[in-house]
Amino acid sequence: MILAKPGPFKGGEVLYKYHLQKLLFYLWKKLEEDEYGDSLPRDNFVAAANGPVPEHLNDDLERFEKGGWVKTRNEKWEKAVSKRIILTSKGQSLALAS
Repeated sequence: MILAKPGPFKGGEVLYKYHLQKLLFYLWKKLEEDEYGDSLPRDNFVAAANGPVPEHLNDDLERFEKGGWVKTRNEKWEKAVSKRIILTSKGQSLALAS
């Protein structure tokens, strides 16, 4: 999903973790509507103030960063701080090979 280029966004980068949460949720909902809900492994979504959030997303991002596939940095977004998620060249190679 980080490599995807939805709408006006730049491929290989997710401006804020919130956007990644929404991308993952809507992908899962679409697969569920098309009766493919269990075709991909997915995290459980939990309710949060800003909408459904994959339960282990922070742990996954930390693991991906340790693996050298993504870089994250905190940035101000509106009145809050959120993670910007950027694929590294190693992460892009892995995503394109899939």
